[in-house]
Amino acid sequence: MAEQITMVELMSDRQLFDAYGQVRGVEADREWAVNASFELREEQHVAPDRAHDALADQLLEFRDMMWHHDDEDHAADHDSVDRNAPANQLFGTPRQWAARHANDWREDGIDAFDDRRPQSWRSVVIDAFNAAACAYVVLWVLLLVNALTSAAESSGIWGKALIPSAPVASSTSGFQHVWTADGMLPLRSVPWPLLCMLIVGITNTVVKRIVRNVSYVLAVLIGGVMTIGGAIAAAMLTERLAGSWLVPIAWMLPAAAICALAGRVIAMLWPERDSKADEARTAAAHSPLVDDATWLRETGSLLRERGDITDRQVARILDDAQAHARQSGADLAAEFGTPAEYAHRFRITSVGARRELVTAIVTVIPMTAIVVAACWGLISGGWSDADVPVIPLMLFAIVWLCTVANLVSAARAYWLRRFSGSRFFGPRKIVNRS
Repeated sequence: MAEQITMVELMSDRQLFDAYGQVRGVEADREWAVNASFELREEQHVAPDRAHDALADQLLEFRDMMWHHDDEDHAADHDSVDRNAPANQLFGTPRQWAARHANDWREDGIDAFDDRRPQSWRSVVIDAFNAAACAYVVLWVLLLVNALTSAAESSGIWGKALIPSAPVASSTSGFQHVWTADGMLPLRSVPWPLLCMLIVGITNTVVKRIVRNVSYVLAVLIGGVMTIGGAIAAAMLTERLAGSWLVPIAWMLPAAAICALAGRVIAMLWPERDSKADEARTAAAHSPLVDDATWLRETGSLLRERGDITDRQVARILDDAQAHARQSGADLAAEFGTPAEYAHRFRITSVGARRELVTAIVTVIPMTAIVVAACWGLISGGWSDADVPVIPLMLFAIVWLCTVANLVSAARAYWLRRFSGSRFFGPRKIVNRS
């Protein structure tokens, strides 16, 4: 048995998932394990090694349940088990199973959870270049399809799609060429995929750092200002540098290659390592020897960066901890454990799901207004048949449908979180370490 336990613990995640499917030869069992791992890591914020160990322990129990039912020593433990029942019935749904384990760890004072630190600047830059490379290829395909399906003569389109010739001046609006599908596009639009990825990545990281260090409300305000300001600055810069020059859509291909190469080079030249400040904060969050001021700062940061506890609740938690320690006369670390241990004892609440729902609503409203305006233009005859931008409208419609699907998913997640009993609770146990 000890050898079997060791073999399971040494499995990779994929081997562990496959082992679930091999117990009864049912693919649904493997899918259950994959979903359970996702729920532990992404929804409950459990550390990867702890999630792996929990699934490994469940696999051993699963095997014992299925393979040793004829053994008298094991039969009594599983007499009432329907061995043909689906995994959702044997262990609960992945969400229920993960929540049960996470709550047990919190109640027992076990720090099984991972810190949600902001993305490093290195990762922001590399991810932006890699994502921009993919975006350039997708845009090239869409512009090519738009040109081939809309142009009266397609013989010259392939040259503009494959040969990145020199820019040409134009007296007309640059964006008109995107809609008229002549294989040309404004030069000022070429940098936009990379600029958008950089703006999104930088804003997201700055917002998370402000959430961790200050408050969620201030982070949202600054994030909005950065997004709008970044878009305006990018538009002014590209307009000034590119003007009314036009380039063939083939420029998207070298742009994609340059971004992909830049991402690879940056990854090689910029080593992955935490800054000294981040290393010091990580050490302080897991140290039982910090002073009270550091304990309060790190605990507040960990609570805020979870994303599911409001600023007011964080302040209340810290005030209650101070009051309790003051009455007992002990240091905060001695009374409640490390900042990470204490911050991780609080259950997941519906606040994070509510914030995601609000974000989805704010995103859907303006996009829906644009869709309605476009449909009104088509119905009322505001566009002639030659002026209808078919491919761009179809692309925008797909994006709009994705935002609507995201809204439905966010609403469902909020409903489940809000009415599943996972509201705000303090830790079930306060461990006195004095």
